[in-house]
Amino acid sequence: MDFIAECSDIGCPEYAVTGVASIERISAGQIRETLYSMRKDGALAVVHVVWDLQAWLHHWPLYEQAREILARMPPPDGPDQERRRERH
Repeated sequence: MDFIAECSDIGCPEYAVTGVASIERISAGQIRETLYSMRKDGALAVVHVVWDLQAWLHHWPLYEQAREILARMPPPDGPDQERRRERH
């Protein structure tokens, strides 16, 4: 699933995320989502993502659509297939 036609990746960090620790409203139009990673020594918050509330609400159907596609896809077989995509 492609959400946008082009995206510049200038070395953005990659986090291993286990789940959502919290979602809180921080202003009239923004929320902060805290994601965590479960480690041997316990849960560690790895990133806080600040969303525009309307954008966050708008994107939920896209996550549902991506979840359905990803559930049907086999895992990659090797390094050349790490970005395998299903036609939709």
